[in-house]
Amino acid sequence: MNNLLQEKGLIYEENGEMKWRAYLQCGGGAAYLHIRQGDEEAEQIALAVIGDHMRDESSGIEKLYARDELDYFHVGQTTKYMLEAKRDYCFDESMNEPTIVDLDKQGVKFATHGYSPDKDGYRCNLVVSGEKIRNGHPIGDIEMVDIAPTMAKILGIDFNPGDGRPLEEIFMD
Repeated sequence: MNNLLQEKGLIYEENGEMKWRAYLQCGGGAAYLHIRQGDEEAEQIALAVIGDHMRDESSGIEKLYARDELDYFHVGQTTKYMLEAKRDYCFDESMNEPTIVDLDKQGVKFATHGYSPDKDGYRCNLVVSGEKIRNGHPIGDIEMVDIAPTMAKILGIDFNPGDGRPLEEIFMD
């Protein structure tokens, strides 16, 4: 979708260097809208571009989240907006490709990450084993933000500050 922002002059080249007023940082199922601080015009243009694109059913965008909704997803405070892709879609930062590419039609299989943890059928497995880990202990549902602090504890690495917590219940006393 950065190609759409580029068409509106929000991403441009100046003296051989790429510059931006607004751009999307894409991470598979999510894309984070970055806006140059204080550039309200760029924010309005970017939101209009996204809104226009979302009106097309084939846009691949499921939802636009505003800042007040992003703390739930542990999104950094500098991000004001986030896009979430529909099932079977993902975001890419390319400005040279068409906005929507039908990989299925091309016979391409693609796996990615970054979708809302609340989506049905979007789960992953976590298997943890080791000398200090309880054998056969059921973990159950966990928060994704707890994985990194848990791995850090297993490795003996300090993980502060950060979101999440080590899964203390899986460790032997």
